[in-house]
Amino acid sequence: MKELFLFPSTEELMSESDRGSVIVGAAILEKALTRIIEFEFKKNGLSNRYIVKAFDGNGPLGTLSSRIQIARGFGLISDDAFRDLMMVRKLRNEFAHSDSHCSFGDELVRKQIDSLSFSKGARSQMMNMPVYSALLAMGVKELARFYKYLFCLTVKDIEVSIASTWVDRNRTELTR
Repeated sequence: MKELFLFPSTEELMSESDRGSVIVGAAILEKALTRIIEFEFKKNGLSNRYIVKAFDGNGPLGTLSSRIQIARGFGLISDDAFRDLMMVRKLRNEFAHSDSHCSFGDELVRKQIDSLSFSKGARSQMMNMPVYSALLAMGVKELARFYKYLFCLTVKDIEVSIASTWVDRNRTELTR
């Protein structure tokens, strides 16, 4: 499983710019989805040649959106992971393609992060850390840092969910 999933440290994502954190976070989740879908294809006998074509930019799984939909359609991810992945995809597109400066200090971005199912668990983890509960009471710069950390924890939690759903589904193959 170690080679299937990246499980980056939260500090690695935090060291990126706001834009970088969102783009890299989305890329980590996209890689996790790609790997579980590839595994299913290989398990069902699809050759590497066709797997590569499927994930090619012009292939049926050439976009993050299509990978998310296929993963949910085949039960590879939960409903919560599906909804959160679609929102992370939307955030990634906003951060990657916006002419204006996007940041975790933006109210719309904070609302989108608050809407993520996995951010609720990450938030409760953070609230047990005095430094982050204190940040909420401070200004916008600190609030942006809080939401950046919340986003980074949420990415990690979504990836863990993808991995655990995949492991549960493939437990018999893994124990052979």
